[in-house]
Amino acid sequence: MHATYDTPHLNAAVGVFALLANPVSVKMILAIRDIEVSANHLADIVDLPVDQTSHELHRLESAGIVSRQRRESGDFYLLNGVHAGALAEVAIFHAEHQQAGTHSCGFSHLELATELTEEASCPVFPD
Repeated sequence: MHATYDTPHLNAAVGVFALLANPVSVKMILAIRDIEVSANHLADIVDLPVDQTSHELHRLESAGIVSRQRRESGDFYLLNGVHAGALAEVAIFHAEHQQAGTHSCGFSHLELATELTEEASCPVFPD
């Protein structure tokens, strides 16, 4: 699949970027890429107040980026798929290269995104 400028999903993609424009969202997405956590535990991980963490989790859940699993011991949150985590990670790599004054890490950002999604067993870019 190759996204083009005339995709019918443009507005939804912009919505994801809008959520990722918040440093708290990116921090939380990167923190829960591989784990399922409670709001209290995530608040400890990202060093934020529980009420702010819960509010941000609600925003991410409403956007379909995270899902909530209800258990006897409370609510637990996890990423819905790997796309938001991979997108956040690519953005961090891009920022690192911009700050370092380099424009390339030896391969293209498409190759990086493909590598990140393949690591998570996601067929985003099928042959």
